[in-house]
Amino acid sequence: MTPQKRCRIEFRISPSERDRLLALAAEAGLNVSDYLRDIAINGKVPPVTTDVAIRTYWELGKVGNSLNLVVPLMQSALQRGQAVNMPPQLVRDLHNVLQQIRAEIAGIKRAKS
Repeated sequence: MTPQKRCRIEFRISPSERDRLLALAAEAGLNVSDYLRDIAINGKVPPVTTDVAIRTYWELGKVGNSLNLVVPLMQSALQRGQAVNMPPQLVRDLHNVLQQIRAEIAGIKRAKS
């Protein structure tokens, strides 16, 4: 549960600063309070998540899921001595890159492996 926000902080700015602040908050998809709170407490404003980013995130997930199915089949074929047209390491590298892209789109910090 989010704690109730009951404290206020007021400060003065010029009309041009107010206009700029309103524009920056709107550009970030936030109201002014949330915008300033994020900057003051977190040191940055969270990235704006666009519809394109959301669709891309889900499509990359589908690609990653497909790779999760293909890689074991390729490894099995190699163990049986059958030819595989795509090197499994290339597929694993692609999968790792896709996971990294998805994490970046979602704003998730991943530990380096």
